Amino acid sequence: MNYITIVGGDEREIALGSMLEAAKYPVRYAGFEAFPRPVNNTAAPLKESLSLSLVVILPLTGIDSNGKINAPYARESLKIESRDFGGIKAGTLFIAGRISDAIKKRLRHERALIYETGEWDDLALLNAVPTAEGAIQAAMEKSKITLHASKCLVAGFGRCGKLLSQKLKGLGAVVTVAARNNTALAEAETWGLETLPLEQLTTYVHEYDFIFNTIPALVLKKEILNKVKPMVTIIDIASKPGGVDAGYARKYGLNYHHLLGLPGKVAPVTAGKILFTVYQPLIVKQYRALEPGWEAK
Repeated sequence: MNYITIVGGDEREIALGSMLEAAKYPVRYAGFEAFPRPVNNTAAPLKESLSLSLVVILPLTGIDSNGKINAPYARESLKIESRDFGGIKAGTLFIAGRISDAIKKRLRHERALIYETGEWDDLALLNAVPTAEGAIQAAMEKSKITLHASKCLVAGFGRCGKLLSQKLKGLGAVVTVAARNNTALAEAETWGLETLPLEQLTTYVHEYDFIFNTIPALVLKKEILNKVKPMVTIIDIASKPGGVDAGYARKYGLNYHHLLGLPGKVAPVTAGKILFTVYQPLIVKQYRALEPGWEAK
């Protein structure tokens, strides 16, 4: 049988697998030995699992240059070794957020198909919803004041920044958007938001009760953190390494939190449904091409 094998990931991948199973796809899991409820986790070596797969789905964090895969429910560190590539069938579809160049080169040598979805607009836009809600949930839990009537700074006005600003405003917060791009600042102003050129952050950062960073580059440096309110809550949702000088923030006891993978943590079923929506057309195409007579259920 040609399986869909889900290798690593968190609860959103489990939710995705359940939806694929409900659609009558043959699904196996690798790296979920410690998941709290039973799943069709394979105990087979990864090489064997890959050899039986028509589709391999990996986390949005993907595979790093050492072959390591994020697998919080695996009993041991999960990684693809050189020996695992030999069994991959030509045409096997690999779907991951990102894959290192070295691993991609090896997969292409085995004539695998590769889709890196980490920067796909549809996936990023849909994931912005649980990300924004998760950031707001964390801010409520980590602070001793309400968001309502508070002064919130949102650094960045991309997919997450826009949705987060909108939701904060809906909760009654006074929201300021900080960005470098004049077009982004102009758009934020048309949404009824306050705006601040990013280069002026040092001058005004002391005014804010909450700071949300969405920019994946160092924005809140030591000289800026020196001027924040003592009771400020800082939520960084940017991808690694984030946009906050984490070492300095922790050293001086700031209420700082770098939150990664929020969709899978705060809304795993919704996050799994998003993956299903985006990935299923790729999977249908794969099965129609390589499984004669197959039709989606």
